Amino acid sequence: MLKIFDTYSKKKKIFINNDNLIKIYVCGITPYSYCHIGHIRTFLIFDIIIRYLKYLNYKIIYVRNITDIDDKIIKKSIDKKINVIKLTKYFIKKNNIIFNKFNITKPNYEPKVTDNIKYIIDNIKILIKNKNAFIDKNGDVIFNTSSYNYYGKLSNRKTNNNFVLWKLNNNNKNELLWKSPWGYGRPGWHIECSVISNKILGDQIDIHGGGYDLLFPHHENEIAQSNCLYKNFNIKYWIHIGTVNVKNNKISKSLNNYIGINKLLNKFNINTIRYYLTKKKYEKPINFNISKIEKSNIELDKINIFFSNKYLNKTEINLKKKTIIKKKYIFNKFIDYMNDDFNIPKIYDLLFNTIKNIKNRNIENKYLYNILKEVKLIMKILGFK
Repeated sequence: MLKIFDTYSKKKKIFINNDNLIKIYVCGITPYSYCHIGHIRTFLIFDIIIRYLKYLNYKIIYVRNITDIDDKIIKKSIDKKINVIKLTKYFIKKNNIIFNKFNITKPNYEPKVTDNIKYIIDNIKILIKNKNAFIDKNGDVIFNTSSYNYYGKLSNRKTNNNFVLWKLNNNNKNELLWKSPWGYGRPGWHIECSVISNKILGDQIDIHGGGYDLLFPHHENEIAQSNCLYKNFNIKYWIHIGTVNVKNNKISKSLNNYIGINKLLNKFNINTIRYYLTKKKYEKPINFNISKIEKSNIELDKINIFFSNKYLNKTEINLKKKTIIKKKYIFNKFIDYMNDDFNIPKIYDLLFNTIKNIKNRNIENKYLYNILKEVKLIMKILGFK
């Protein structure tokens, strides 16, 4: 029985799905640069979750949006003197190459904000009509957080800081702007995910998530907007992935501690980075350390080498004699750990303990062929190439 820790209720809940269709929405990239290691960790964890749910024979609809209009994008386009659309297309392409290298599951839908402006404007109109939003004196459309009684429940923050739904800009010719009832402008960050997720997945979404740094304000604001817009809105399970930090500080270009993924790929292989970023429980932060990646490389080699046919043949076990044994020696434990809120670190411990037990002759030879097959399936579900 699968259980998932829901960030909203702060409880580990039994996963209930009655129609065998799971709808998942994950906040995606802002394509003004290459992804950093924190982004990759988030997408790797959701990749494993989706692979496991597919193994359980669920049908998945996976949506990961692209924020292709944003303050950072505009600033970079001005600094580099490059068109916004050309800039975002370039980094969408480059980041998709990185995702493919990492064997990350491709979403069913990858909607861009710029393709959904009409829907965003229509939803902002509703919020204004329902008095959840107002037009500020400078012309921006603002969401009134005090109009939603449960604002702050996700993050346990009681602040009532209003936020922008539509940024008015009738003068700046450098920006990509759209005509609206409130003048030329562009949408704020938070409204896009409410609108796009509802447009594709509807009011009822099984799993919604992203990095832990999105919990506040982005997901808190998203919950407020969506509850005010959609009568039957419900996210069954919120999942947040721990950040990757440097010296206990979140990775950020402003702090000059930005770790681009391409730099790591020049030194370490894909599987080593996947192992390093998933060996700690997904909700916990990681303090980035090169020496720990080097250690991860050694640990993963130990698993790969030991469970190779070549090694097992050296133990004088004839793998061609496929002993038919119904018992699953380690796979049932793998299922138990995945069902316990996707406890991936426990699975790695299981593999190392299995190696130890085989070396100490604590496992009968007749099980070894089956164990080899089970390990190969486990590594496949974990996304290793």
